[in-house]
Amino acid sequence: MLLLKTSLGWLCLAAVRANSHCESHVVEDTEDTFNGFLQVNMETHAEIVHATSHGDVPKMWPLLEIKIDPKRQVSYQPETVTPLLHFFSQFSKAVVMVLYFFLLMSVIVWLLRGLPTKAPQDESVKDGCPTTWLLFLCSTYGFIFFTTDQYAPSLPQMGVDLSGSQGVMSATVQLNFVVKSVTGLVTAGISDHVGRRPVMVTCLSMLAFATFACGCAPNINWFLASRFLQGLGESLEPVIYAACRDYFSKPEERIVVISCVQIIAIAGQIVAPIFGGFSSVLFNWRFSFFCLALIWGAFAAYAAIYMVESCPDNGDAEKQGTFRSDLRRILVPGSLCILLAEMSVIVPFEVFSANIGYVSQVSYGQSSVGTAVILLVWAVLDALGVILMQSLQSACALSILQTGRWVIVAVVFTGALSMVLGNFAEYLWSYTIACSFQSLFLAAALVPMNVLYFEPLEDCAGLAASIEILFKYVPPCLYSMICTQSLIHSGVKSYMQLQSAGFVATPVFYLGYELVQRVPSPPVAFESDVYKDPDRG
Repeated sequence: MLLLKTSLGWLCLAAVRANSHCESHVVEDTEDTFNGFLQVNMETHAEIVHATSHGDVPKMWPLLEIKIDPKRQVSYQPETVTPLLHFFSQFSKAVVMVLYFFLLMSVIVWLLRGLPTKAPQDESVKDGCPTTWLLFLCSTYGFIFFTTDQYAPSLPQMGVDLSGSQGVMSATVQLNFVVKSVTGLVTAGISDHVGRRPVMVTCLSMLAFATFACGCAPNINWFLASRFLQGLGESLEPVIYAACRDYFSKPEERIVVISCVQIIAIAGQIVAPIFGGFSSVLFNWRFSFFCLALIWGAFAAYAAIYMVESCPDNGDAEKQGTFRSDLRRILVPGSLCILLAEMSVIVPFEVFSANIGYVSQVSYGQSSVGTAVILLVWAVLDALGVILMQSLQSACALSILQTGRWVIVAVVFTGALSMVLGNFAEYLWSYTIACSFQSLFLAAALVPMNVLYFEPLEDCAGLAASIEILFKYVPPCLYSMICTQSLIHSGVKSYMQLQSAGFVATPVFYLGYELVQRVPSPPVAFESDVYKDPDRG
C-alpha cells in the first residue's frame, strides 16, 4: 500500500511539473506537451520555474500552487486527415448504416413473429458458476466502463478533430449512459424471455462494430451515431447482474461476487485513462478505440462458443407473472428508496467522468497525461473503498444491512466535507481531495445497496437489473448536463458544489429505506415477495 501511495504521488508530481511550463502560455499541441513531460523527467529536474506572485522560492508541494487562471488559454491543433483515415471514415459510415438497418429489421421481425423461444437452463448452472465464466462476466463489466473512461482525457482534442463543442463532447459520455440505461429495460426483459446467451452474444458483437465506427468517425455527428450504438451494446450490463443472480442465489455469496465485479470494473477504470491518455499522445485518440474493437470482438467470439444458458426456467405462468405485476413488485417503497439512494450516490461519478477532461485541462491547465493521473487516482481509491468495506464486513461479522449503515455514515461525512471544500474550488488540491473521498466511498456504498435491492426479486432479476440501471444512469446523466452548463457559465465552484450534492441526498433516501423496513408490510400475493430485515429476524 505504501508503494502504491508513493507511486501515485510521483505520478501526480510528474504530471504537475510537466504542466508548470504551460500556465502562462498557449498549448499548441498535445505531442509537444508530452515531449515536455518526458524531457522534464529525463533531465535532472533542472527545469525553469516561472516567477509568480509568491516570488521565485522553489515549491516543495507544487500541487498546492495550481489554481484557476482566468487568463489561461488552451488550444489544440486539428489532426491531419490522411488518405487511409479518409477511407476508414467512409467505411465506418457504411458499418453504422448497416447496424441501424439490422436493428430496424430485427424489431420488425419480432413484432410480426414474436420473440424466439428460450433455450432451457443448462444443467451445469445448478453446479455453480465456473471460475472462468465468472472472470469473463467481471471482465465484460469492466470493459463497459473502460470504453468510456479511456477517451475522457482526450475530450478537448477530440472536440477539435470532430468539430464538437465542450457541451456536445461531454454529452457523448452522458448520451452513452442514458442510452444503455433506457434500452437496458428492453434488453433485460428480452433476456428473461429468450435467454441470457443470445442477448449477450448480440450485444458484444454490436459493441465490436460500434467501437470500430467510433474510432473512424469523421465528425461529431457520426461519432454520436456510433456512441448511440455503443450504448445499445452496453445495455447488456443488467444482463450481467441477472446472470450473477442466476448463479448465486444466496445474499452472502452474491455480495462477494458483486464486490469482485466492482473491483475488476474499477481495475478497468484504473487502466483506461492511462491507456487512453498515453495512446492519444503517442499515437492518436483513435488508436484506443481500435484496440477496444478487437477486444469486444474476441469477447463476442468467446461468448458464442462457451456460454451456456443460465436464465431460470419459469414454466408456471402464475409464478412468472406479467411485466406490470413484476414492475409493481420492483417499485415498492423499500426498493424505490434504495434505487433513489443508488441514483444519488453515483451522481459524483457521472459528473466527474463527463467533465474531468475540461476541468483538468481547461480550468486547471493540466495535460491529457495529468488528466489520466487524476482518473487513475479516482479508480484506485474506488477499489480501495470496496476492499475496506468487504474487510469491515468480514472482520466484524456484519449483516448486509449493517454494512450499508456504516458506509452511509461515511457518505454523510464525505458530502459535508465536499461542500466545505467547494469554497476553495479555485485550487486543484481542493477539487482532488473532494473527489478522492467521493471515490473512496462511492462503489463501497453501491455494493450493499445492490444486494439489498435484488434480494426479493429472484424471478424477475433481468427487469429488476434494468430498472436499477435506469435509475443509476438516466437522472444522474441529465443532472450531469446541468453541471456541464454550470461549469461553462458559472465556473468550477458552482460545478463542484453540484457534483457534491449527490452525497448529501444519498443518506436521506437510505433513511427512507430503513423507515420502510420497520413498517409492517401489507399482505402480498407471494410470501417470497417480502424481504425480511435480517436485523429483526
